[in-house]
Amino acid sequence: MKAILIISLVALSFPAQADLFKCTDPQTKRPLYQTEPCAGAAVEQRLEVERRSAEEEAAAAERLRVWQARLAEEEALKAEIAKEQWEAQLKAAEVEAARRNAAAPNERVRAQHRQADEMSRPPLVVTVPAPDAMQQLPSMNGDRRNTDRTLR
Repeated sequence: MKAILIISLVALSFPAQADLFKCTDPQTKRPLYQTEPCAGAAVEQRLEVERRSAEEEAAAAERLRVWQARLAEEEALKAEIAKEQWEAQLKAAEVEAARRNAAAPNERVRAQHRQADEMSRPPLVVTVPAPDAMQQLPSMNGDRRNTDRTLR
């Protein structure tokens, strides 16, 4: 970026040597600026380029220098802000990790208490009749055929 600015400063410091022509393309109606006369059916307009005095060139160079200094300050400020944001995100991640590490022992204790509670309860015993015994049971409405059909 600095190279472009330096090249433009050098280009602006020399007085204009060539004529400038504004050509309008008849098909697209767009203006084209060039140093040679317009070719074909394009509409041509010759532009007068004013030559700058040494004082004007010095003033332009000073404006460019001031603009470059402001640009450098802005870029430095943006870099500083980005660094601060990165540090804030890093600190937030560290705080979150510390919070999780602090909560981990409590979670382990809770899990151990749940496991101990489950082990201290008497086991739940459910007696399921054997399939042969299920066929011998009468159905609720007294129709044994219904029961047989549902069990198969």
